[in-house]
Amino acid sequence: MVGICMAITSYKQGKKLYINQVKWLHTISWYMHSYITAMDSIAHLKQNERKNSWHHGEQDDLKNLICTR
Repeated sequence: MVGICMAITSYKQGKKLYINQVKWLHTISWYMHSYITAMDSIAHLKQNERKNSWHHGEQDDLKNLICTR
């Protein structure tokens, strides 16, 4: 009888731990997803800035010329 009680208790605790772990993993994956999305958006904005700004492109060309020589 005691063995059955202990088995049920450890099962309940295990289930609780498992649920907490799943919640934790879910939270972390959500944060990672948000972070990656944000980085992606920033990269797109920077690309658009480069396309739109001719002056910036000119500076990049000068840097490339200096670096290659």
